[in-house]
Amino acid sequence: MNIFLKEKKIIFGSLLVLFVGVLVWTHFSNDITNKQANTDNIQNKQVDSKDSKKDASGSGAVSNTNLNPNSESKPEPIFYPIDRVVDGDTVAVNMSGDAMLVRIIGIDSPEVDSDYTEQECFGAEASAKLKELLTDKTVRMEYDTNQGMLDKYGRLLAYLFLEDGTNVGGYMIDNGYAREYTFDSLYMYQKEFRDAEHVAREQKLGLWAPDACAKQNEIK
Repeated sequence: MNIFLKEKKIIFGSLLVLFVGVLVWTHFSNDITNKQANTDNIQNKQVDSKDSKKDASGSGAVSNTNLNPNSESKPEPIFYPIDRVVDGDTVAVNMSGDAMLVRIIGIDSPEVDSDYTEQECFGAEASAKLKELLTDKTVRMEYDTNQGMLDKYGRLLAYLFLEDGTNVGGYMIDNGYAREYTFDSLYMYQKEFRDAEHVAREQKLGLWAPDACAKQNEIK
């Protein structure tokens, strides 16, 4: 009887140890599985993060550069050859093979002798200066919405600029070969031209010089 009880206790104890062992192993296995899953999640997140950074600094950056409006090239300005100089404020510009008369906005120079006008004081000098400035040159034309496209004689109305940025009308006033001229309404460079004439008058340049004209010292 005692032997039977001892054997039963041994068997029960063995089963208890086995049961506890199974529980411990199951818990340990689950813990390892969870840790591995967490590790995999962390690694996946790190990979995703690296891929995102790569996209941001790689192909994404190229797209951003392409979409940057500042990276788009601006259209090149068009420069036209000078066909001839008519007088100190009018030229003919070669536009696609046609010589188009252009009246420079905002200036008035003395007239030269022609079929339509009589020679005025300092007219020849003004015409010669404009020829000197524009011979073998090209110009960019800038229009003014306040002045319209054509004058009553059918001439284009525009400001002229050399390739170095020189404002042709401003140059003529600066050096005393033309005066500021407002026809009917305000124009874009009116203040600059008026200021330039004021300086030329004070410095007695060109047509403003006391001895510029023997009989006439004023532009009509």
